[in-house]
Amino acid sequence: MLLAKQKTSEVGGVHRLIGHSESVRHLRERICTYAHSMLPVLIEGETGTGKELVARALHDESPRSAGPFVPVDCGALPESLAEAELFGHRRGAFTGAVVDRQGLVAVAEGGTLFLDEVENLSLALQAKLLRFLQTADYRPLGAARTVKARVRVLAASNVNLGELVAAGGFRLDLLFRLDVLRICLPPLRERTEDLVLIARDLLARGTPCTASVGSDIPGHEIVRHWASHSWPGNVRELINLVERARVFAPGLGWPAAWREVTAELSAERIGFGVPARVAAGGASECGHLESLLDRHRWQRASAARELGISRVTLWRRMRRLGLLPGALT
Repeated sequence: MLLAKQKTSEVGGVHRLIGHSESVRHLRERICTYAHSMLPVLIEGETGTGKELVARALHDESPRSAGPFVPVDCGALPESLAEAELFGHRRGAFTGAVVDRQGLVAVAEGGTLFLDEVENLSLALQAKLLRFLQTADYRPLGAARTVKARVRVLAASNVNLGELVAAGGFRLDLLFRLDVLRICLPPLRERTEDLVLIARDLLARGTPCTASVGSDIPGHEIVRHWASHSWPGNVRELINLVERARVFAPGLGWPAAWREVTAELSAERIGFGVPARVAAGGASECGHLESLLDRHRWQRASAARELGISRVTLWRRMRRLGLLPGALT
């Protein structure tokens, strides 16, 4: 297997996939299995679980590793320019198009295109992406002919795309096309046995002399507190905690620094980054949003425009407040 190129251990793992939990071992096996294929992979997981890390591992362990890895933040693509960004354009295709420009699909030729937060693509662009996945060709804006591209497509989402399909925000045929192979990343709260290993790795990366890193890991009582925390920000939240401890350590010493930053976990946020004070006002927020939707006859596109947010952001808010059929409350 290509993974044999690198030393694999339960501490370091492959491609910085840190941990010795069963879920991490299973993840490494999936990467080994899927890396050799050209089929699309859908990577699902909460924010902060490492979806881009997994996408890079799939690319690096594939026969296309010498080609480019092109990540695309679909949530940051302006809707009016998203098609040109992905597929490119010819001079004069629209106002401001003064030269021909390659799209990100062309940039990824011979390698991997990673579509992060793919749920944010408009329905119109989803249709064009579907055609590209089916035929491997596309037409740059303003071009007379289609162009072929040898690109493997990986997509990631932190929402349930099946629910988004039911809500009318994502194409079912595109979901089937992207979801040929799937990797589901576990949240950190489901693999707390990996917490100390990840913290040790984070410390080692930022410590000039790593010989004393082992003694900088917190005591058992603090680790138990970590294990009881729900880690709504996942690994990204643990990274922040380690960085705060590093700031406190010179003045307080490591044991006191760990106690200081761990105490902050008691002020835990509810859900995924929603402060308790906001959750407490959920009823009024729900009523306000329901009134706005009534005014727009529950047309999410026009309601989102009034709020100045994307359709997917509105859908997430509706889901959190129980305003979608079958939504979690």
